[in-house]
Amino acid sequence: MTPWHALTAINWETLQTMRAGDLLQLLEHAGLTHIIVVEADRLGASCVVRALVSRARLIRQLSGIRA
Repeated sequence: MTPWHALTAINWETLQTMRAGDLLQLLEHAGLTHIIVVEADRLGASCVVRALVSRARLIRQLSGIRA
């Protein structure tokens, strides 16, 4: 099992400003197959996992759309 501190995560607010192609590029350049999306509370004291993004699924969803 991978320890929490070793996981790669992206902030929910950052993700909301990205396009799908930007996210795919981030995953590819970092050599990641998945990335966790987290949302911190307003005080930054805790965070909640909002999503787990799969590079393979993103590629499938973008097929036919991406030039």
